Amino acid sequence: MRRLLPLALLTLAGCGERAPEGPIDVSVIGNVGELPSPVRAPIDAATGLILGSIAQGLVRLDATGQIEAGLAARWDVSDDGLYYTFRIADGAPIDAEEAARLLRRAIDRRSDNLLKPVLGAIEEIVAVTPEVIEIRLSAPRADMLQLLAAPEMALARRGEGGGPFRLEKRDGPRFRLLLPQTPATPDADAEPPPPKVVTVHAEWASKAVARYVAGLGSLVTGGTFADLPLVAAAEVDARQLRYDPVHGLFGLRVMRGSGWLGDPANRLRLSRAIDRARIARLIGVPNLAPVAIAGGPPTAGAAPAPEEPLRIALPPGAGARLLFRQLQADWRRIGVAAEMTTLDDSTADIRLIDEVAPTEAEDWPIARFACASSGAAPCSADADSALDTARTAPSPEARAQAIADARAALDASGLFMGLTQPVRWSLVNPALTGWQENARGAHPLDQVGR
Repeated sequence: MRRLLPLALLTLAGCGERAPEGPIDVSVIGNVGELPSPVRAPIDAATGLILGSIAQGLVRLDATGQIEAGLAARWDVSDDGLYYTFRIADGAPIDAEEAARLLRRAIDRRSDNLLKPVLGAIEEIVAVTPEVIEIRLSAPRADMLQLLAAPEMALARRGEGGGPFRLEKRDGPRFRLLLPQTPATPDADAEPPPPKVVTVHAEWASKAVARYVAGLGSLVTGGTFADLPLVAAAEVDARQLRYDPVHGLFGLRVMRGSGWLGDPANRLRLSRAIDRARIARLIGVPNLAPVAIAGGPPTAGAAPAPEEPLRIALPPGAGARLLFRQLQADWRRIGVAAEMTTLDDSTADIRLIDEVAPTEAEDWPIARFACASSGAAPCSADADSALDTARTAPSPEARAQAIADARAALDASGLFMGLTQPVRWSLVNPALTGWQENARGAHPLDQVGR
């Protein structure tokens, strides 16, 4: 396992509790190309951290995962929950008209925004004045503010927006962010305090952990199950390894709706064969519970197996390889062979989904598999129909029943095999203040310091 880290890591001194001098140094695991619009590309941890620093939505999440002001200084929700009115903050670089245009673009039928399936209740977005924007719904949506605070709803143009930071410089994967400081007591004759500087490195987990162990960084964030064995190999102080109590989707999505996988009975056999309790133990996160499924394990040889091995798309990393070996062993017991491939392999039969829920609403995990956003992957028309019913339900009880029907339809289809909850970890120097575990995995950089 130690060979997974760069050789230099093995000779570095362990990290102490004193944060490095100079700019706050942060590593986020991942790669950042061109900073995209959330309309055109999914937002991963690395892109989300950078984009969320230099752009933000009408509202955003604070260090505890709660709603706070973003571009909007204040907002109001009508008693019936159908009208959300936001007043853009003075001096914001985006006015109400542009904000309305960007939001409409996010939910347009041509948008690839991952939240579009759960924003179907939005009926109209209008700029009432240059400072006021109104979002009108066809039915109440109690989690609308949570959705608007997600990185996918950042109001950005060409990678820039009204975030707390200004991107001063980019050198490949290294970003230098500046945050203007406000004096505690305004004094026209006093020199303004220097800006807060944060340097962010978007990099592989091995390099991020190595720099942290060497004492060169104060924070590593964006870690998933795939990278977690690196931390064990580095023997980082357990007090500095922090887990966010996130919920969401961590499981296998069927990508082929024809051949052997076209039969729901075969998909359900695969799902029931998985030893989820063992997978949770392999990942090794405290209190990580396996997803409960109905029915017992299938009988070996009870049905024909596919002629070719199933291709399972997983991320790189030792944790992913451990997961694959367990899946391979579980499926071998029912006569099904499997081979591992990469997430960008368009020929994969099954793909790992590892996503944090942006909302507590129960329809998001189902809407994530909506037919309109599934592309070539198979979907459940019955689940879609039940979700459509939920969006226009006349009462909370009717909505809850429709969502339950949608969940039952998705479960019966076998198109998604849940394993556990997602894992999100960070390495946090004890000298760093303002970092808090939260259910959204949100860690705005302007709220950390030392």
